[in-house]
Amino acid sequence: MIQAVDEMGEPRTKKTRPIASYKGSLTIGDREQYPDTFLSIDVERYPRIMVAKAPSATSFVGSSRRGDDENEAGPSTQNNSTSSHLQKIQQTRTYQVDDESAPGGKIEIEREEMAKGYMYGRTIVPISASDAEIVVFETEASLQILSFMQRSEVRSISTRGWIVLTFH
Repeated sequence: MIQAVDEMGEPRTKKTRPIASYKGSLTIGDREQYPDTFLSIDVERYPRIMVAKAPSATSFVGSSRRGDDENEAGPSTQNNSTSSHLQKIQQTRTYQVDDESAPGGKIEIEREEMAKGYMYGRTIVPISASDAEIVVFETEASLQILSFMQRSEVRSISTRGWIVLTFH
């Protein structure tokens, strides 16, 4: 009991693999206009903290089978002896469209047969995959410092920790 109380006083930490929020280059200057004075530095940015969420309990369901049938539950339930009566839920997704000639008034379709659509007012506007590729703005992630200015030329206003720069 003393050991259990001592362990409750110390939180159990979990080592996580750091995931970069940005990997790219920091450039100072304009590469095309000033190639001689251009400077590029490789940068990796990692978040300092991350929200730790508890694993979802809804992905498992209690099994009505006991005894010999527990071996069929799968490897994830065999490792944990206290929850050997739990089984992982398998999720499926179906897509249906209205069809008055079909039994039940609906028919199932495959995901590949569907097209993306966006609301424009109360109208749904379908967008095909080829049209979606045309409107995508192609760019690469980067941090760029294009130029420096004299402090007297910049007026700054601080609001809630953000700095807003206004130019004359």
